[in-house]
Amino acid sequence: MIPVKLTKRNGFDNKVQLTFQKVPKNLQVQNLAIDKGKDEALLRVFVPTTVAEGTYTLFLQATGQVSYQKNLKRLERATAGQKAAVDGLKTATDAAAAAKKAADAGTKASASATAAQKAAVPKAAAAMKALVAAQTVEKTTVAAQAAADKAATGAQVKLDLASKAAEAAKVASEKDTRKCGTNKAACGGSEDAIGRSGGIGRCSEKQQRQLLRKLRARTESHRDCYCCIDGRRQSIGRRSGCIGGCHRS
Repeated sequence: MIPVKLTKRNGFDNKVQLTFQKVPKNLQVQNLAIDKGKDEALLRVFVPTTVAEGTYTLFLQATGQVSYQKNLKRLERATAGQKAAVDGLKTATDAAAAAKKAADAGTKASASATAAQKAAVPKAAAAMKALVAAQTVEKTTVAAQAAADKAATGAQVKLDLASKAAEAAKVASEKDTRKCGTNKAACGGSEDAIGRSGGIGRCSEKQQRQLLRKLRARTESHRDCYCCIDGRRQSIGRRSGCIGGCHRS
């Protein structure tokens, strides 16, 4: 019995026929096949007495159906090219997916920017309106300040004019008083003292009325007389003669 073991490579697993070659005369051998899915067999060799003595060499031929590939190098190149194409397609597909993702992100960002710009429009309008209002208020304030300054200047001018007029009136009054010869000491005195002082211009209104009554009583016999009272000529009689500081008109 001769054990035979078959080594299969590159995915080969078909049936293999085992046949002895150059068998000596009268030598009995058994040709077998190793079926698909198996890789060994046991062959029987019988040497009867009719076989001549000697040394013999037996050959065992194995035959089977094998897929034949013509121009293997070309096939390998084609296979490598196909693999490269598949890899390139995968790379392109991945790049396209990344580009689509980036485009989607860009679209979303653009939509967000558009929404932000749309929301900023009313805010900008409100800010502009507030600015215009502030400028109007500032303009009104400036105008009011200018008017107030002008009014203050006018008031100061009027005050200065009034002060000058009062000063002029005071000077004129003092002049008239000096002219009439007023004397404050005469206000509380007798009609003779009034006559000596020359007038009652500096007396109070009540004192003037009282003294005028006295003067009129004294000048009943005089006519066309007057006295200086508060810078003005006052008639106190129409008979002949005047007294003291009274004068004939």
